[in-house]
Amino acid sequence: MKRLAMKVSRELVTQRVDLGDDSYDVISDAVEGDIEVVSLADDLDFFANENGWAEFSPRDRNALAEMVQFAHLGAANPILGPVIFTGGVDGAGETRGLSEERARQIERLAVVLREAV
Repeated sequence: MKRLAMKVSRELVTQRVDLGDDSYDVISDAVEGDIEVVSLADDLDFFANENGWAEFSPRDRNALAEMVQFAHLGAANPILGPVIFTGGVDGAGETRGLSEERARQIERLAVVLREAV
């Protein structure tokens, strides 16, 4: 069974990813290091690089992650580097895949933000 996730690069390019059987490795590879989760809604989380401030430049801010974080939480921390969006966690604490609707929302927002830059 596929579990859909959406990687968003520093350049706001999206890539659909299958979380597979070992979501930790997929998520860690996507954010290029140690992971930190940001819970946004029951069906939406994103993971960022926990050491983003040390590993990336301030020019590597991820505007999409910051915007989505602000929209859901009313505040946002600067997010540096690539992120990967997932569908929250299930009752056993396992990472769920994104719904197709959430995936399309992220893709559309990325297009809008890239065109605005």
